[in-house]
Amino acid sequence: MRTLPVLLVLSVAVIGGLGFSTRLSAAAEELRRLPVQQDPDEYEEGRERAEIERDLASTLRERELLVSQQALEHFDFNKQITEASFALDAARAEWNAFDTHGMSATLAQSELNLTESADGLQDAREEMEQLAQMYGDNELADRTAEIVLRRAKRSIERAESGLKLEDAEFRHQTQMALPIEKLSLSHAVASAELELRLAELQYETMELEQRNALADLDAHLAELREELAEAKAAEAEAAK
Repeated sequence: MRTLPVLLVLSVAVIGGLGFSTRLSAAAEELRRLPVQQDPDEYEEGRERAEIERDLASTLRERELLVSQQALEHFDFNKQITEASFALDAARAEWNAFDTHGMSATLAQSELNLTESADGLQDAREEMEQLAQMYGDNELADRTAEIVLRRAKRSIERAESGLKLEDAEFRHQTQMALPIEKLSLSHAVASAELELRLAELQYETMELEQRNALADLDAHLAELREELAEAKAAEAEAAK
């Protein structure tokens, strides 16, 4: 009768032993999966190198963006200089046209109009004198003479008014209009010259600022590359 309990005890022991062995194997597997404990100094060196590499990559992207932006700025400033140069050429051409032809032509036309008005008045007065002589001794033609002489008088009055207007226009052209136009065109040339010079100075300033910005970035890149080389050398030395 004691055989059955002994068998039960042995069975439990075997089963218990098998369970423990299984748990032990599982624990060993978990230990193998755990990362190997890294040396603190090596971990810190690796972290610093990774940060330097990230900074280097970021700075390179920043430099590429800066170069693209600078190319656009070059295009914009070149466009401004071209437009300012064209404006100056146009202002000078307009000034030259006025100085060589426009002013003299306007003055000549005004003088001609004034002369024609004076001649017209003189002609009207001479015609009046001739009519007065023709009808002066003709008593039968008093009515006709009155009509003709009245017309001649109106012609003289219109000629006198026309002469006054042309004289006023001539004085206006010579004393105000032409000098003002000459001054305005001269001012336009000077203003266009200043605009062109301003655009050129802004371009020169932009170039200087761009060179300085690139120089700063290149200096920073050189520092990062030097730091990266030192970090790699330190890791290699620590791995020996």
